This record gives sequence, structure tokens and C-alpha cells, in this order.
Amino acid sequence: PKTPPVPRPRATYRDWVETLVARAESGRARENHAYWMEQPRLGNAHPVAGRDMDRPPGVQLIETVVRDDLSRALAAIGKGTTVEETLAAALLFVLHDVTGLRDVVFRGESHGRDAAGRLDLSRAMGWFSLEYPVRLRLPRNSDDRAAITEVGQSLRLARSRAADYAALRHYDPDPAIRKSLAAL
Repeated sequence: PKTPPVPRPRATYRDWVETLVARAESGRARENHAYWMEQPRLGNAHPVAGRDMDRPPGVQLIETVVRDDLSRALAAIGKGTTVEETLAAALLFVLHDVTGLRDVVFRGESHGRDAAGRLDLSRAMGWFSLEYPVRLRLPRNSDDRAAITEVGQSLRLARSRAADYAALRHYDPDPAIRKSLAAL
């Protein structure tokens, strides 16, 4: 018996990239340029830099015990937040307890297939990755559950704009815009 041929993908990685290029060239992505430029400029964020000689540069070990009230808040979460959002909030709480800082900037990553619009990537193989900077703030004077909710909202907002960041960062026709985002 002959093996049936594997169907060709309806859309390819090239098609996906071309949607990002079109997004950049249309100017739609520029609506979020100010949002991305604001992220690193909002004041001091936790400096992630290793000073321990036994660790590679850029790695810092933080050891702490999570407060009981925070543990209960984290365990009670699940409605309206994802595991990623809850863990990001836990990271913020720990960094605040150890350093006193309420902000952290890190590089977020999403699978990128949601940026495909109407492209059918269901038969396309590969990692359609979008990376973007994320600045999370631990709000002042809020309880742990409210802070976790706010962190989740910030992460979802950054993820929802990730395709615009990629379009601007890599494909915007204006080299000054590409350069401004490359510095983040």
C-alpha cells in the first residue's frame, strides 16, 4: 500500500513574516510605539546582574521564604489568571521583599501564531516566536490578590501588542523606529 502524501500547509512561516511586514508597512503597528518606548523609562527596575563568582554573568540567586499570606493568595488564584501570570506576580513579590523595588523588566515571549491574523498555520511546522519587553509593577497599597490581577492584566496587554512590537522592531520602514526598539 502506498502512503498518502502529506497535505501542504495552507500558510507558511514566510506568509507569517509577510503579515508582520505588512503590519509595519501599513503604519498600524505605530499606534503602539509609544507604549513600547515607555516601558524601560518608567523609573528604576530590578537590576538583574550576578555578582556571585560561582554563577555566570547575569544570574543572581535570590533565596527567600514566601510569606504565608502571599502563599494563600497565590494558591487561591486561578480564576482570571494563568500560571504564567501568577508566577510573574510571585516573582515581583519576592523581588520586592528582597530588594525593595516594585518594578521588573524582562523579556516576554509568546508563540506568535496569534499574530497570524487570518492565516491558517495549523499545518505549518516551526516556532513562530514573538519576543517583547515587559515591565511589571507591583502596585502600592493593594492586597496580594489585587496585585496578582493587575500583573496579569499587564502581561496580557503586553502579549496583545507583541505582534506590533515585532513588526516595528524588525520591519518598520523607518530605521529610527527600528533602532529605538533595538535598544530596549
